[in-house]
Parts: sequence; structure tokens; C-alpha cells
Amino acid sequence: MTEPDPFAPEALAPTLTARQPPVLPLHLVGVALLMSVVSIAVTLIGLLMAGLGVYWLANVYMERHRLASCRQPAGLLIGYGLAYLLLSWALGFASGPLYVWLYQQLDVYGTVRLLFGFGWWGIGLLIFCLEALLPLWLLLQLFRHQAEGR
Repeated sequence: MTEPDPFAPEALAPTLTARQPPVLPLHLVGVALLMSVVSIAVTLIGLLMAGLGVYWLANVYMERHRLASCRQPAGLLIGYGLAYLLLSWALGFASGPLYVWLYQQLDVYGTVRLLFGFGWWGIGLLIFCLEALLPLWLLLQLFRHQAEGR
């Protein structure tokens, strides 16, 4: 048996240009980008549904009260924008601790997690009604005297 020569030069490591980069990081980047696009698409669908809800409520209100249009809608638009923004901020700020408290109070055996998952949809709908539809209805009531009748 021969032993390897201890004074022989060591083999050089392959250079970076000769090695192929691993494929997994590129695939993970692709999955991350795809999930981000899906998240954006879901958010855009939610925004579209919110816009359609506001359009529907305003349209129904104006038809019910036989109103053609507002003469000077700037006050209504600015008021609605500010009310939506402030209510959205306030409800978002208040709902966080409320969710945590409810979760701690109700989750005894872990069964509430399933109900809480289904409840998110209902809570989101309630918050949308409180922050978008209710102020719109109130402002339409307030500015109704400025509207032109048919």
C-alpha cells in the first residue's frame, strides 16, 4: 500500500464560474414573488368590492330620495374622505386589543380558533360597514338639502 504524498500540492477548489449556482434559492424567490402577487390581487379585489359597495349605496340613496346630483359635492367628498380615514384608523387601532382580549377569553380548548377564523370575515364586513358605509349614509343625509331633485 502506498500512502499519499504529504508534500504534493493540494487540488484547487473549483472556481465560481465553473460551479453551477443552486436552483433552490431561485425557486424560493419565485414562490415569494408569486405569493406577493396573489396577496396584491386579493387586496385589489377587496378594494373593488369596497368601491362597488359605496357606489351601490350612493346610487340607491339618490334613487330612493329622487335626487339627481349634488350641486357642490366638494364638502361631501372631503367630509367622506376624512370620516373614512379617521374611522379606519380608529377602528384599526381599537380592534387589535379587542381581538387579543376576545381570543384570550374564549380560547379554552383551542376550538375557538376555528370559529375565530370564520369570524374574521364577519368582523371585516362589520368594520367595512362602520368605516365606509355608515359615514357615507350619514353624510348623504347631511348634504341632502344641497342635492338637486329630479
